[in-house]
Amino acid sequence: MPDEDEVRDELRAVQDTLTEHTTRFDSVDSQLRSLTQLVGRVLERLPEDPENRS
Repeated sequence: MPDEDEVRDELRAVQDTLTEHTTRFDSVDSQLRSLTQLVGRVLERLPEDPENRS
């Protein structure tokens, strides 16, 4: 059975991994939001298609 120090080391490693993954997720989320905003601005600039008018 692992002793207390081993358990703490393993827990610390898991916490470090979780922090790293959270940081990556936050970065990807931010980039996706920026891309979504950019696509929205591009779509607003496109001229209307006369064939799609109601």
